[in-house]
Amino acid sequence: MKKISLIVLFFVCIYSYSNCQNLTETKLEDPVKKTVKYRKLKLGLDYASTITFKGRQDSSRLFSISPYLDYRGKYGLFAKVSLDDVPGTKKGFDELNASIGWDHSFTDKLDCSIGYSHYFYNSQVARIKASVSNEIAANISYDWDWLYTYIGVDLDGGNNKFPYKGKIVTKKTRDVYLVFSNSHEFSFDFFTERSDNLTINPGVDFLFGTQNFLVTYKGKTDPANATNAVYQKQASRFALTGIMLDLDIKYTRKKLTFFLSPNYTFPKNVPPGESSTPYLVVNASVYLTFKGKKK
Repeated sequence: MKKISLIVLFFVCIYSYSNCQNLTETKLEDPVKKTVKYRKLKLGLDYASTITFKGRQDSSRLFSISPYLDYRGKYGLFAKVSLDDVPGTKKGFDELNASIGWDHSFTDKLDCSIGYSHYFYNSQVARIKASVSNEIAANISYDWDWLYTYIGVDLDGGNNKFPYKGKIVTKKTRDVYLVFSNSHEFSFDFFTERSDNLTINPGVDFLFGTQNFLVTYKGKTDPANATNAVYQKQASRFALTGIMLDLDIKYTRKKLTFFLSPNYTFPKNVPPGESSTPYLVVNASVYLTFKGKKK
């Protein structure tokens, strides 16, 4: 708990310091141009209808809520901290996510980003994502006007103290992912004098990667077991793991934004015994944006 308190304090200090220093994001939130001309702070709440990770569902089928604080700086630096809560688990806020990174725009059409995230969990949390404790992510994107193309690479590191059925799994996880995404944004301006704006952004994502995190999550870490050995071999193979159809809907009025993102996932190349049935996840967010002065 002391470690979590220090991390929260660190991110609060980043925001406080930004009042006198000009200190901008990876995909996931607003998959459009990242041309940032001012500092901004977002204070919001995320919702997910079910817990998923890298194209795979958690077996619990529980929803989650996540309050967060997100800072974007004029010169490309960004930092975000969020708390995850899964109602019904009786653990309160059982996950703290902290991210820091840098965005850069080469031109009005070409962007890149690199960032690092670390996930801190309550020692009793056994959700699918809890088998991973840190991630390095980098991406590059290009706006063709008629299409927005995004290519991202993620490197994940595993949690070596994952609780599985009352026992602690000590095997660490290492995975690599490649995301190829294409989308197109439709923008609608209503009542310009009130600064209302609506965007609709349909897209399709192709996820390639390994699935070693499932070995930890399912407790199949013993290679001496023949069934586990087959499972591990499939999970360690780099392959297409999912195709996702996305529809991002964002409505903004002044500082307030509502964001809705239903997506339908088709799992591919699943390890033996895992479900390949397509599933729907609804993500939603509401947040306030406070912008600094333009210079």
